[in-house]
Amino acid sequence: MYGRQLLEHMMHLIRERDHLKTLLQPHDNGRCIPPYTGHISTAISVLDKRIIEIKDQIGERLEK
Repeated sequence: MYGRQLLEHMMHLIRERDHLKTLLQPHDNGRCIPPYTGHISTAISVLDKRIIEIKDQIGERLEK
């Protein structure tokens, strides 16, 4: 991917991660937690790792 595409891809992942965070249910409010909440947390974690990878790639390109 080119630099601009990489940056746009990262921004999309950040927006997706932020949206997923809005779907998480608090654990200590006495309500039932939907069974997919753990899957959402896993997806957020994966997106966080990918965002870091892309930031590193962008940083490497800027150093050249």
